[in-house]
Amino acid sequence: MAAPISQFCLCLGLASLAADMARADNLGLRAATLGLNSTGADQNGAHLNLDYTITAHNRFELNFDLADTEIGTIGGVRAGLYLIPAADRRYGVFAYLADLNNESSRWGGLGIQGRRQIAGIGLGAFGGFGVRNSAMATRPLGDADVLFADGEIRPDLGPS
Repeated sequence: MAAPISQFCLCLGLASLAADMARADNLGLRAATLGLNSTGADQNGAHLNLDYTITAHNRFELNFDLADTEIGTIGGVRAGLYLIPAADRRYGVFAYLADLNNESSRWGGLGIQGRRQIAGIGLGAFGGFGVRNSAMATRPLGDADVLFADGEIRPDLGPS
């Protein structure tokens, strides 16, 4: 029971930090988003996203994730650097690092992603490679090198 309370306190602290950073215009912070979720007993999570504008066509995005799952608490950090050549497109590179609490298990990866808006439909794709290092030989996959790819289609349903 103490773990969800401490995670909630951590989320409130991160939200306060994000609000303070959002007021500092000279940092280039464009947006800060905090999300909390709960999918059932002992499955809670939090996500903090910070989006910085570096120049008129470049952005840096930083994400912090915390998830309480059946196998343990997973903490993750993702960072991405993006080029936005026009309002309807962006592409860039990203890296992530995650760790499973109470176990010597961590994974990381590098990749590329892009997004394009065409006639009210958002198209996105990303891919890359990842590495998992685990001392637990009983886990599915154990140590694994992976290639991954994904895509998305987001129709713009409009304000109504």
